[in-house]
Amino acid sequence: MQTIVPAQIKNKPRLRAIPGNRLIATLDTIIRHAREFHDGHFYIFSFTTHYKGGFGTPDLDTGDGRDELWNLDGFRSIEELLEYMSAPCCGCVRLTGAGAR
Repeated sequence: MQTIVPAQIKNKPRLRAIPGNRLIATLDTIIRHAREFHDGHFYIFSFTTHYKGGFGTPDLDTGDGRDELWNLDGFRSIEELLEYMSAPCCGCVRLTGAGAR
């Protein structure tokens, strides 16, 4: 059985590697922030052409949560998203209502 892949997925940017130590430090920063301010919750979504993420738990069962997800910034790579979420300026504040990139 052949898998058919839409053109948009084929053209999704390839991941550029974050060096191992820096990746661990970046994830550690995100996890510590989530534990301290959001009961340990954070999320990352992979869409066809971009990634989105934030802190807390989005309520995807209601229109409110879907609107919140729609309004998050979209990032071309997961590395860009992780670096944004780990920035010192509380990512949870910056990831609301900013619109897709």
